[in-house]
Amino acid sequence: MPKARSVTENAQGLVLVGTRGGEIVEFGGPKPIVYIRSHFDGELWGLATHPSREEFVTVGQDNVLAIWDVKTRKQKRFGKLD
Repeated sequence: MPKARSVTENAQGLVLVGTRGGEIVEFGGPKPIVYIRSHFDGELWGLATHPSREEFVTVGQDNVLAIWDVKTRKQKRFGKLD
């Protein structure tokens, strides 16, 4: 479970929490909203955009390969590499 690295309040009074894993979580509404899920540990090693789809792929030191949606900024799929 990622740990909190920073906490702030936005202009609307909602609490935003940034985690060590790169997530941004918003609290203050009916339920928490996770805006971005990222690589949990270590460095980002690669980033590539799809030539025709609104997607990009990342891979990191944590051996996780993730496919992201450009418009929603959320992970569509991810998997652990050997």
